[in-house]
Amino acid sequence: MTCIVDGPILRDECYALFTHPQMQREFLIAGPWAHFPWGDRVGDANMGEAANLNTDALLLRWFDHWLKDSGAFNGEPRIRYFAFGAKEWRSTDEWPARGGYALYLHSQGNANSREGDG
Repeated sequence: MTCIVDGPILRDECYALFTHPQMQREFLIAGPWAHFPWGDRVGDANMGEAANLNTDALLLRWFDHWLKDSGAFNGEPRIRYFAFGAKEWRSTDEWPARGGYALYLHSQGNANSREGDG
């Protein structure tokens, strides 16, 4: 049983942890912070009020669940992450999360050239 609280870089590094079939008691909270303190900022960028998560209360429920057998973490998603573009918290039970978005590439016909048209 593990609860990892960190920023967006770590969530991608944890891919194997959440795809292994025997790792069903691992949880990840990936927020808009570099590491600590938890809040609404990444460097100088303010992610807004929606970025604030009561991480302390969430961790207290996690510890109560496992150390006191309280059941306080039942029903919690295995992965909770902050989506930067939408500026909102999302959750999933698998990583990478399903339901991605489309990316559109365009150029004037000279993609990846020395002139930088792509």
